[in-house]
Amino acid sequence: MKAPRNRFKWMVLAMVMALVVAACSGDSSDSESTDNGGSGETTTTAAATKDPIRIPAINQEDGVTAFPDERQAVESVLAWYNANGGLDGHPLELDLCTAGDDPESTQVCAQAYANDDSVPFVYSIMVPNSAAMFDVMANAAKPIVAHNSFDIPDVLQPDTYNSDPGLLPMATTLLLYTIEDLGILDVGIVVSDDEVGRGTAEFLSFLVTDVYGGTPTTITYDSSVADLLPVFSAADLDAIDGIIFVPTSVEDCGPAAAALDALGFDKPVTGGDGCTAETFVQTGNLEEWIFVVGTTMLIDGDEDRNLALEIFNDYNGPPIGGLVAPATMGAFYMIDVIEAAYAAAGNDAAAITSDVIRAAAESYTGPLTLGPESFACPGPDPFVAQCNQSATVVQLNGEIFSQVSDWYEIDVTQYAALLEG
Repeated sequence: MKAPRNRFKWMVLAMVMALVVAACSGDSSDSESTDNGGSGETTTTAAATKDPIRIPAINQEDGVTAFPDERQAVESVLAWYNANGGLDGHPLELDLCTAGDDPESTQVCAQAYANDDSVPFVYSIMVPNSAAMFDVMANAAKPIVAHNSFDIPDVLQPDTYNSDPGLLPMATTLLLYTIEDLGILDVGIVVSDDEVGRGTAEFLSFLVTDVYGGTPTTITYDSSVADLLPVFSAADLDAIDGIIFVPTSVEDCGPAAAALDALGFDKPVTGGDGCTAETFVQTGNLEEWIFVVGTTMLIDGDEDRNLALEIFNDYNGPPIGGLVAPATMGAFYMIDVIEAAYAAAGNDAAAITSDVIRAAAESYTGPLTLGPESFACPGPDPFVAQCNQSATVVQLNGEIFSQVSDWYEIDVTQYAALLEG
């Protein structure tokens, strides 16, 4: 395990972390099923024919920042699962409430499920406005399963079970790999020219200087400008040995990559998983870029990746990349929890209560399909929703992502002091 050698101010850390992100046997069935050890990969000889098991879910896809591909990925996994017998003959049926950019719409979705006595839990696919959901579900005493973390408070929420490693492990892994593994001490920190971007640069500069004894160079850009060539042309790229790219939006990946490519910049560039979307990969401008990821879904040759590719090919899945990867991993984890809850309820779908779901989530210890071996809920106090503390690093060559580091298991308890005061 690798870990930072210092601690940092909570508020500044929160700003940078917020940007680095930009499954049963049972009653008689018409099909024969085989449980593959909690991987979510239940194989059967016939399609599911019993009454469906409802999966109440929230996904943000009505606003400017939308995640329809991530919902499509979940639908593909469920279609594959149901075609292979479902859960002891019960198909898993997505009951989706879509939210927009505004927190109020997320709250409306959460409240509808909180008020529905037939709903024992909520499956959070991609919900950036998570604060609007947490209090509502907590007041209803209903757990949140397979949430994808967008902010540090996401991993502090009781009764929330995250499959995605989220901000703390991924950001820490990115910094460790850039500085310790690549040996880049003269590092360019590329951020947007706004309050949050400048705060991010301040934090990273402190880290590079005070913890590692390096020299940071801040390069700021206007995220509203499509052409970033003038920005990088004006920067002293000769003075740095590599770049940490922290975009305000994943839409900034393309312009930054195009500008650096046009200038022939051939030094390492590291960034978050948002820029791994197929839209950016196919441009060719991200060749040899290095990304921190929380799943195996991008790693060429990985068996779980091959499974996901097969499912997406057969069941109309979206392009693999970006946040589709953690969303797909979340779908498998959600299935794992429901499988365990169904068994604990005596193979009676109607007996799956909030308490049963909660106990199933807290007893599941992995491994994660599309993820690391190490996984357990709840996470360490006070990071109780931080079930997954592992991330890895991949490099893009052509359109192939190769794993270039071991899995970093980050001890998030080192950040506990940051929550004080």
